[in-house]
Amino acid sequence: MTELAAKHQVSDETFARARQVLGEQTGVDLTAVSGTYVTVAMLLAMAEEGVPPGQGAAFNPVCLIG
Repeated sequence: MTELAAKHQVSDETFARARQVLGEQTGVDLTAVSGTYVTVAMLLAMAEEGVPPGQGAAFNPVCLIG
């Protein structure tokens, strides 16, 4: 997922390894879930939505993509 997020494509080697490790359906599912997460995160960031007043963050945000 890191290569796809950073370069907007994956090499043939990465795709072959992902298919070997995850299988085709799981690879497709993982890509769809990550894409949905990124879409929602972008919409919330654009709308400048944060944690509701009086509530703390559910977890400490960590950037996984360098």
